Amino acid sequence: MADKAEDSGAPLFQGIDHIDMAVEDVEAVAAFYIGLGFEVARRTDHAGGAVELRFPGPGAQPVLELIPCVKPDGTRIANPGIRHIGLLCQDIGKAHAVLSARGVAFKNEPRFVPSTKRWLANTYDPSGAIVQLVGL
Repeated sequence: MADKAEDSGAPLFQGIDHIDMAVEDVEAVAAFYIGLGFEVARRTDHAGGAVELRFPGPGAQPVLELIPCVKPDGTRIANPGIRHIGLLCQDIGKAHAVLSARGVAFKNEPRFVPSTKRWLANTYDPSGAIVQLVGL
């Protein structure tokens, strides 16, 4: 992860990494999308059991991450629907620095998540929706 603040004008993002969606029944929704041609990329213990599904189509496709609205302990973490969009960064440190210099406020510095082997940093759009930077 580089720590560069210069804004060379080069694109900060390579595309959509993933879309995170909260659902009432992860397995039922996963089965629906599998029926549409999505493929299971992995299962994680995120939020009590998540399924990551690769969008159908050629080439590197983004992931639809399905998480439960309610954790196993009964804690509601979200209402059904899109929770956030993850934007793929070739250099998350640079993207974070450039966007911060442009006045974008982040919830956190880029942090490494061992379970997914990715770097993440979150900000919010003007409506309060989470936009997540993702670095590999």
